[in-house]
Amino acid sequence: MISAMAFFMFASVIIIAGVFIVISRDLVRSVLLLFVVVFNAAGIFLLLDAILVAACLVLIYLAITVVLFFCAILVLDLNINQVRFAFKRYSNIVYMVGAFIVFECFIFLMLCLVFDLSASINHLLIAEQVSSFNRLARALYLDYFFITQFSMLILLTSTVGFVVLILKTGEEHQRDQGHLNPNKSIGSKILSGSNEKNGY
Repeated sequence: MISAMAFFMFASVIIIAGVFIVISRDLVRSVLLLFVVVFNAAGIFLLLDAILVAACLVLIYLAITVVLFFCAILVLDLNINQVRFAFKRYSNIVYMVGAFIVFECFIFLMLCLVFDLSASINHLLIAEQVSSFNRLARALYLDYFFITQFSMLILLTSTVGFVVLILKTGEEHQRDQGHLNPNKSIGSKILSGSNEKNGY
């Protein structure tokens, strides 16, 4: 009963955050909501005792998302004042998302300590004499093989499209900067500073 409540909590947050990711036109808010989705998906895998998959979601998938997000900022070559304004604008949203994730982790830990969810899950796994990793691999690559491959193809296509879109947007932005000749941006200041140190 308690594990079902925790599952519905994580699943409902994933669905709501996923809908807002699709309808949101703001890149920063979409990335922050994506963090919420990944953390809640990791919580569902913890309920299934798939600790390795949960750790991979948090450590690898979130790291890739952060790297792509900062690559987008660097390719766009934004002005320093624009970056400072963006940090001030989204600071409250970042704090709210972080507090919500910490609150969910606290609820999940309390459920595990009070109702001992891990012991009941381990009891079911021992009764079946099959490890959680083997059960997950069998479900992904035997029962849901085509769905898994299709999801991976969608993820690969979206990643390639994201990189191509960012490169195209960065080229157009730099072309506009060349026509307008605005203040020096982050990338130009870094390049000019390195050239001065090298004596060019």
